[in-house]
Amino acid sequence: MDWLQYKTAVPFPQDLYYKKKSNAERMYLEIKNEREKVQYFDSEPVKKKGKKQVVVEQEENAADEEARPSLEEEIALVDRVSNADRSGDLTLLERKLDRTLYLIVKDATKNNEWRFPTSSLQENEVLYDSVQRSIEEISNPDIETLVVGRGPIGHMIEKSKNSDLESKVFFLKAHILSGQVNSEKVGEFAWVCKEEIEKMADASYYATIKDMLSAA
Repeated sequence: MDWLQYKTAVPFPQDLYYKKKSNAERMYLEIKNEREKVQYFDSEPVKKKGKKQVVVEQEENAADEEARPSLEEEIALVDRVSNADRSGDLTLLERKLDRTLYLIVKDATKNNEWRFPTSSLQENEVLYDSVQRSIEEISNPDIETLVVGRGPIGHMIEKSKNSDLESKVFFLKAHILSGQVNSEKVGEFAWVCKEEIEKMADASYYATIKDMLSAA
């Protein structure tokens, strides 16, 4: 770790801190030279190269460059329009590769409206832990996610249709790194961009969440 910190540190202005030819400068240079001998990513310590070695290596490098395929041959461009885009499958993450996708589900408690997945907060549970639990409840075991921050990015207040009670819904953001949600656990779902949410979700719900969504 010390070696890595040394290699990634900002260059040290030794002339500012050490007097020329002083004992302090000599001790610093000895430590610096010892550190530079260590190379964890090379099989051998760094050695000073003579003129003959440099010439030979330059000739070898030139031969390698001639044998190496050109940049156009080496890079194969991939079509940004995926098979999921062509088939119109909204359940796949491999679609609209240049856009931010969001997971929405049909909420049976809200007349099957398209909404973000929700979960009730359990006793003595904080929002961050609730999000982690909720993701595990609707996903396959191999899913990997990263919850962005421990606080909500927004909230909404909903009134119950059958009473005067109000409920607060907090929104937290998480990135999916790998894996997929489980359709048997979550029901009908879709990975969609902002414009698609506007078309699929209820107008009042979209008006509440639209400022939380990325334009890209």
